[in-house]
Amino acid sequence: VGLALALAAAGLGYVLAHRIERRLTQLAAAPAGLPDGAAGSRIRECDDLVRAVLDRTRSTACRLAGAETGLDRVQDRLHAFAAMSGWTCWEIDPAAQRVVWADRAPAGPGRGDLTADLAALRARIEPEDGALLDGAVAAAPADGLQDVVLRVRATPAEPAHRILVRVLGSPAPREGARRLHVLSRALPVPEEAPARPPAERRRNHVLRRVTDGIVHDVNDVLTVILASLGTLKRRHPLDGEQARYVETALAGALRGRALTRSMLAFVRNPDEPAAPEEGDASNEPPDCELPAVVASFVPFLQANVLHGTPVIDRVPARLPRLACSERILEMVLLNIALHFRDLGLQGFAIAAAEQQAEGGEGLGLAPGLYVRLLIASGRPVPGAVPPARAPTTLATAGALVARLRGGWRLRDDGSREGAFLAEIWLPALAGTADAAPALERAGLRVLLVEADSLVRGSVAAALAALGHDVAQAASAEHALRLLDERADYDAMIVDQAMPVMGGLQLAAAVVQRHPRIRIVLASPRGQRPAQARPFLHLEKPFRPEDLAAILGQADARVAA
Repeated sequence: VGLALALAAAGLGYVLAHRIERRLTQLAAAPAGLPDGAAGSRIRECDDLVRAVLDRTRSTACRLAGAETGLDRVQDRLHAFAAMSGWTCWEIDPAAQRVVWADRAPAGPGRGDLTADLAALRARIEPEDGALLDGAVAAAPADGLQDVVLRVRATPAEPAHRILVRVLGSPAPREGARRLHVLSRALPVPEEAPARPPAERRRNHVLRRVTDGIVHDVNDVLTVILASLGTLKRRHPLDGEQARYVETALAGALRGRALTRSMLAFVRNPDEPAAPEEGDASNEPPDCELPAVVASFVPFLQANVLHGTPVIDRVPARLPRLACSERILEMVLLNIALHFRDLGLQGFAIAAAEQQAEGGEGLGLAPGLYVRLLIASGRPVPGAVPPARAPTTLATAGALVARLRGGWRLRDDGSREGAFLAEIWLPALAGTADAAPALERAGLRVLLVEADSLVRGSVAAALAALGHDVAQAASAEHALRLLDERADYDAMIVDQAMPVMGGLQLAAAVVQRHPRIRIVLASPRGQRPAQARPFLHLEKPFRPEDLAAILGQADARVAA
């Protein structure tokens, strides 16, 4: 009986296992009639789905980790920007009435963004200034950049002070999805003018020194490019394509020169007094070159404000220098570009010419030398929706021109079917127009003192191409030895920022020993100390035309 029961159990197990195995085989096999390449069994299909879900989960985790790393980098950059510049970064959500700013705590897992109600921010501001903040928040999405100065109430933690708030709005495709980016920094109190903490003064001094060093090196590179390309144009006739490449490279170098000026203007706070060794270089009368500003700033407007609108530049290369700072001129162009963007105007054309005002222009201009600008556009984009309220950018541009004691005449604002056309008269400095060098003039004997061998070789080649006899010195000590051997030089061009013995010290020594030699100090704009005013100044980076002009002045002084 036991053997029979065992055999019966084994047979039953065999039958059941065979049926289960056959069922599993059917599930694992591909259904009949499926085309080649179609999905196989259901078990394999489920396994593939599980693997796909796992892979997607891993990919999502990797992307989240990468996004978190990117956010950490952005936050670190914001902290570095705030620490180096003194600005605090904010973000305002007008729809939710919330304010977000970065936590200033050290880097770690607990850091993050801090949020508060916009009403709490208003409560910290004097009631009379609350309307200014509301107006800046309301106008920023339509008018772009808005600057306001607000008075902050005193608290147990800090006294009452003023802050400069800069609001930048960006239009969003949906209503309520706008975000306003805000930068703020504290302003000194005019009545008390408290001294800055030693740590902050030391930090600003270090930042200036680092920036000056970077600008000096960049200007040396740009000087090599401008001098070499200018010498190439003068010595070798170029065909159409070669000339086009050279002119493009020269335009890029001039744009780089304008960017170095903007960098210096950004770092140098006008409210902060200059260091003792810098003298009153920051008090030099403002002036700028219109071709350089247009070459550097209009492409920025084309890419970031005009959204790729075609630009026509008809500004000649040789114009008198304007009696205004580059920043004010850029603000005028920016406000006009914002007006173009708001109205959907196609095309941005700018032309300029030297003009003498005689009082009959109808703009109330004082007689004198001016540069006359014409800025025009094409017709509006078909179907473009005009702004809901009248733009104020043109009024701001006109106010800036009036501040420069210039003339503003708006012939057509482009809001109707006609094209935009504005006429701007800007005061110019007499005797600063770039004139073609007089090659027939007899060459001068020039002593070139430059520590950088690459810059020295390029400038020496440019001077030789202009017809001058050049002697090179790699240091101030080397220059003094050459002067002891032979002192019949007409002019000496010396880099102001040389190691060991600076250019100003060398110039003072040469004036005492050889008063006949005309001294030309080469330095970037804004870095010339007050003690260097008696000497001729060559702004770095410079072109061969600038060399010819400054040596023409030196030749005239020698002849006198």
